[in-house]
Amino acid sequence: MIIDTIHLKSFKIKLYNDFKTSKKTYDFRSGWYVILVSENHKGIGEISPLKKYSPDYDKPILEKINFIINELNLIKKDFDTDYYMELLNYHLTNYPSILFGFETALYDLLSKKKGIPLAKYWNQNYSNILYSNSVFTNKNKIGEYNTVVKIKVIKDDIEKYKSIMNMILNHNENIKFRLDFNGCLNFKRAIKWTDELIGYNIEYFEQPMPPNLDKMLRDLCSYSQIPIAIDESLVNIDSTNEMITNNSADVFILKPMILGGYHKSKSILELANVHKIKCIFTTTLESEIGFLANVHIAAALNIKDYCGFSTWNLFSQQPLNYIKNLNIIISDKPGLGKTNE
Repeated sequence: MIIDTIHLKSFKIKLYNDFKTSKKTYDFRSGWYVILVSENHKGIGEISPLKKYSPDYDKPILEKINFIINELNLIKKDFDTDYYMELLNYHLTNYPSILFGFETALYDLLSKKKGIPLAKYWNQNYSNILYSNSVFTNKNKIGEYNTVVKIKVIKDDIEKYKSIMNMILNHNENIKFRLDFNGCLNFKRAIKWTDELIGYNIEYFEQPMPPNLDKMLRDLCSYSQIPIAIDESLVNIDSTNEMITNNSADVFILKPMILGGYHKSKSILELANVHKIKCIFTTTLESEIGFLANVHIAAALNIKDYCGFSTWNLFSQQPLNYIKNLNIIISDKPGLGKTNE
């Protein structure tokens, strides 16, 4: 295969809805699209490290991207997929966002050449539907939630969030909750929350404490009757092994751009499966290109649990044609399935 050109295009988009966590409020996303062109096919990937979350956000991202492009220009006339991935893995160990983007661009291109969805390129027996949790906001009507509701805990106020859950349960007592703290609790308060909310139908507490308190996660997991999920603490295979060795989590939340794409996510999922740890896939608030990459990765890996894919409403005011009742349908369109790139 010959790569004709390699493009880099910067972007900055205003989000339709602000995204609030206990750490920060996000009202726009910015980054780069890397585009590989071969004959009449084009593969595209997104590189958009997220402030406060991506381990490579404060690194010289653009400098590293240009270095990779220069290296790829040397081999584009005699292109080899295996060498391409070896080069990326060698140079981008500490740049998972860039690895995610270049990997997506390659496989988007290859699957378009074959005329099949990206998920099918990775796995012939991929899932063609992914289930997504709903997310509590003050704007939503009670009847709009499905049976799994994620609540972002912005501040340490147990009674406030009890009130929110009671309001939702009054409409549907079968709803399960996922409470995402983004590390806003200390160990003492995390224990208090687990004691106070044991009577609620909570699927898990997500990242209750910040990563600098990871050593206390084992004690929290041992004490809590509510499963503990980790998110920000999970950044690579080494941190995964550490969490497993220390019995520090019951659930892994996987963000492919944080981890470095499909192959890195697959390795962590396989390791988690050995130890019977549930894995939930979610996004890093990417634009539609990165969003679709996350979706195809989860579909290729046959994720059956409800994922965190409700973030499409950050870049679209109306549900896109592949969103049905909050769930994601993998179409037969080649590659990522986005036509207006």
